[in-house]
Amino acid sequence: MYISGSGYGQGLGISYVEPAVPATISAAGPTHEADSSAMVTPVKPVYTQSTSRYLRVSYERGYCLPVDDKESVNNLLRSSRFTNISVAAVWEVNPHSVYARIYRKPLLGLGFSALSFRNNQLGNPFMVYGFTEVPVTNQSRRLHFSYGMGLGLAWGFNAYNKDSNPVNEAIGSYVNAHLQASLNMGYWVTDKFRLSVGTGFRHYSNGSTRKPNAGINIIPIQLMAQFRTREVYHEGFVPELPAFRKHMSYMVYLGGGMKQMEMNEPMINKLGAGFNAGYHLSYKYRIVAGLDMTYSSGSGSRVSGDASAFNKSVSYGPYVGWDWYLTERLFIPVHIGAYIHRNYENDETNTFYQRLGIRYRMLKDKSLSIGTALRTHFGNADFIEFSIGHHF
Repeated sequence: MYISGSGYGQGLGISYVEPAVPATISAAGPTHEADSSAMVTPVKPVYTQSTSRYLRVSYERGYCLPVDDKESVNNLLRSSRFTNISVAAVWEVNPHSVYARIYRKPLLGLGFSALSFRNNQLGNPFMVYGFTEVPVTNQSRRLHFSYGMGLGLAWGFNAYNKDSNPVNEAIGSYVNAHLQASLNMGYWVTDKFRLSVGTGFRHYSNGSTRKPNAGINIIPIQLMAQFRTREVYHEGFVPELPAFRKHMSYMVYLGGGMKQMEMNEPMINKLGAGFNAGYHLSYKYRIVAGLDMTYSSGSGSRVSGDASAFNKSVSYGPYVGWDWYLTERLFIPVHIGAYIHRNYENDETNTFYQRLGIRYRMLKDKSLSIGTALRTHFGNADFIEFSIGHHF
């Protein structure tokens, strides 16, 4: 016997196997009757959930926001019209996992995009990206809502060049990183076809690896068509969600990156080390407090004053924030810190700094992690850091 779910985009059913009853033959033909000598053990119900695979096609148009004090940069962005056509493979995570149940079976995806700014000074880049979408309401409802975030790498920008492209002071590199956040509303037209509309935020920059790097920020309107290409059923009991045990954990890390201080100058190295302590409030959230120390190469000739070589080269300060766990291994660190010591000439222009990144915990005991993050000073990129950490 199988009782099917009533949702549109995601199947949820309950199935069970009835006890077998031996067959006997009589003059009237085969019949089924209970045999008292054969004790039949009832079979427990088996709950069946499905995960789906999708093909998504989307179209975006967006407005480029002013990002710089220079009016020439803002005029360039205002005269641009952002469009994006993308194709993505999308899939639901296994419904038996803890995080699938916490986040109501979120979506993961990988996509390819063709971008245009309708402006020769910025170019017509291509992009590969990964993303996740988390349901706000049950996705099996005909009308439903979700939010999402993603990272990508775009190439093909017409970068700044003092001779051939002096107008573009927004982007100084051919390859740029991409960050995105979105809010979406979906509607199941049939059980296999969904239309969605969304908005959000898009950002393109190189993290100050090459100047100029004002960046491009976009508010888009997105239209999406999603087709279910495959549905897989998973059988087995779904146990109750285990109660979370709140606890402390600690992390030490080493990392680094590169940045360009001024146009046409060589890049400098940024090396860092740090430590944090965190309290896991739930499966999703870990509240953290820590300390960062960052070394900037070439500071001796760049930083004025009578300070020691150490103080000219090194900045340090505490930070607080939270780690947002998407799975038991993948999380997003969101931190804000304050310098106890900093050097203005090293582009540490504000007392406060921020970090937004992504980390993945490796090994069987999840004691080792790698990650990348963007360090900023209230919207102005400092550098992109890559790091390795030990958790205990």
